[in-house]
Amino acid sequence: MSEKAKLASGVDAAPADPTPNITAAADHDHHETSKTHEHVVQGARAAAEKEHSMSLLQGIKLYPKAIFFSVLISTCIVMEGYDVCLINNFYAFSQFNRKYGVQLADGSWEIPAAWQAGLSNVSY
Repeated sequence: MSEKAKLASGVDAAPADPTPNITAAADHDHHETSKTHEHVVQGARAAAEKEHSMSLLQGIKLYPKAIFFSVLISTCIVMEGYDVCLINNFYAFSQFNRKYGVQLADGSWEIPAAWQAGLSNVSY
């Protein structure tokens, strides 16, 4: 059989390598990833340096939403702590006891123990 016929029929022809050069592809991907990583790191360093060099007023003008969010969350945290301490002090106020409590046999007003426990436990 001639060489031309062998190639046409596929008989005794050298099989093509079905696997690509994996090492070369991996090296190329690693090189691209390294370049991307370096680019991100350099950008982060530049941004951090820029933020460290800006004044307070520049920071306020540049990040108003971040400042608003920070104040909002801080206020919520402070009020949560205040609420935990505050609810137990209401039981000592006569106006609170008259409005939400029950009158005892001696004529005084008091929040029932079950309500005190419930309100105190819910606030924690």
